[in-house]
Amino acid sequence: DEVKFCTHYRIQGRTTERMPYDISGDVEPVYESVPGWKDSSSIDAGLATFVDHVERAVGVPVSMVSLGPGREQMVLRGMATAH
Repeated sequence: DEVKFCTHYRIQGRTTERMPYDISGDVEPVYESVPGWKDSSSIDAGLATFVDHVERAVGVPVSMVSLGPGREQMVLRGMATAH
């Protein structure tokens, strides 16, 4: 499996990083994809690749990743154990 995320929009042949206000016309999302991940108990290679892409897209480091709804499923990035 893979995870797709929208990085740009193509509107009338032009590409923009900003979501257009009016999406009723010819707006085509442009996607990138990264490999998916199966293990929801740790940050494996697929999830790490996704988080790296998010960091580059938003320009800030991701320090915590939630692996589920419980507080104990919060992982501090770079650490091997959940907190």
